[in-house]
Amino acid sequence: MKRFNHILLFSLVAMLFGCQTEWEAPGAEPSHHVVYSSEGDFDNRVEIGGNISFGDVSRGVTSRTWTLPEGATIEGTENVTTSDKDVIHVVFNTVGQYDVKLSQTFSTNAFVDSTQVGTQLDTTYTVTVLDPVQLALSAKYVNTDGTLGADLDLNAENELMAGNSVRFFYTSKGEPAQLTYTFEGGTPDEIVYDQTQITDGSADETDVLYKRLGTYSVDVIADRSRPYGADTLSFTNLIKVIPSDQPVRLTDIYEKNGYIALDYSREMDPSSINAANFAVKMANNGTEWTPEIASVMIDPEEGNVVLISLENETLYNDDYIYVSYTPGSLQTTDFVKATAFIDNLLVFKPATNLLVESAFDNSFETSTAANWPYLWWGAPWDGYTLDVVDEDAKSGAKSAKISMNPGEGAILGHRDGNGENLTFTVEAGKNYEIGVWVKVISGTSTIDDAAGEVPNIIFFFEPGTDWGAGRFDFTTQTPVGEWVYARLTFQSFPDSGDYYMMFRGNNPANTSNLEFYMDDFTISEVNLRP
Repeated sequence: MKRFNHILLFSLVAMLFGCQTEWEAPGAEPSHHVVYSSEGDFDNRVEIGGNISFGDVSRGVTSRTWTLPEGATIEGTENVTTSDKDVIHVVFNTVGQYDVKLSQTFSTNAFVDSTQVGTQLDTTYTVTVLDPVQLALSAKYVNTDGTLGADLDLNAENELMAGNSVRFFYTSKGEPAQLTYTFEGGTPDEIVYDQTQITDGSADETDVLYKRLGTYSVDVIADRSRPYGADTLSFTNLIKVIPSDQPVRLTDIYEKNGYIALDYSREMDPSSINAANFAVKMANNGTEWTPEIASVMIDPEEGNVVLISLENETLYNDDYIYVSYTPGSLQTTDFVKATAFIDNLLVFKPATNLLVESAFDNSFETSTAANWPYLWWGAPWDGYTLDVVDEDAKSGAKSAKISMNPGEGAILGHRDGNGENLTFTVEAGKNYEIGVWVKVISGTSTIDDAAGEVPNIIFFFEPGTDWGAGRFDFTTQTPVGEWVYARLTFQSFPDSGDYYMMFRGNNPANTSNLEFYMDDFTISEVNLRP
């Protein structure tokens, strides 16, 4: 009896559900536009003769038509320029910029990302077709007055008197992303230009100074990674540096591996060195002293550099180091005597510039005057103008041009297009040198050098501003028409983290507008005297 009841119950349930409408799956998925390109992550760039694959993986497509521009064909066909396939491989046979068009019909209103559109969608994909990378190089002698002389013959050996320069010019096809020069025996001996420098024209001309006797080659490579392409030019024994009848020039004094380095315009004779002809004076924090010279020698790596080592003395970045030379036996390898100089200042070359890796546009290449706004301190700090110009630059193509009225000044910050402060990152407990390159245009001849405060520029920072930060002073002795490095201050920061700039200029004790270019801000870690 019990078993009969179970069977009856099962039969009733089956009859009940068997009378209901059968379950149906939900409707089709929403239509969605999704198209991929094999070079989509690389701006759809391809070299002539190359191909790009396009794939339509959209949902809900009922029909599609690809339409190719003139100069492009479907791979494996002759002059076929349309297709209804979901994947096509397109070959581009002509240099230029071309549009690949896709017309799609969907079963329902389609989504493009999160936006719903109609059932008909037309899309254009722009393709840039490049030449193969090709290089051409030319060169001219640079005269001693800076003007250009005759062309070099790139198929022959060219004589050049030691201490003179050659200017190299390049042109290219195929939009290379990097240009690498190797100048055997030259200064610089290597230089690498990146995409930005190639685009803005910084790489168009390169001056190379030849200081050492010998015969030297030049190599240049242009390349790009996507689509890959490269071209190399090599000129063997292109330049023969010969003895000169011109005076030898001291071109720089700097620190090198703990030595004082005297950089001459050409190679010096090691046997002509007499340490007794050199003198060094040092000063720091109001104290001045004369260290003993331990040795003077030729740099084993660079025959035009004279190295001075000091007895029991370390060179610190906040030292003022002055070097003098009394005429003696020092001469070049082509027998030209070195001339005297007195109290020439050693300039420390900034180490790694942390601004280069930040959003801060330290070289004014990617900003406009609007990115360097007035900070509304009121008079007299509004008595200035600032423009970002391409008239002159320490590096790249642009610099800031500033003019400050007599007795007035400037206060400005650095912000992005949304008005947000552009910052740099530092570490607490470290010391940094902050500087900028300046080139005076006019206005220093009327400065009163004896005034309590002369025209100056200062780099303040926020948060935790040090209002006692150091400054760079302009005087009647500041060079005009020449780029000089302005050390603004040595600075430690209260905390690790991000800071932003407030740049202040002041033009007191001057009856003229002070006008100058400014370029290449630097913030670099330094070693200061304990």
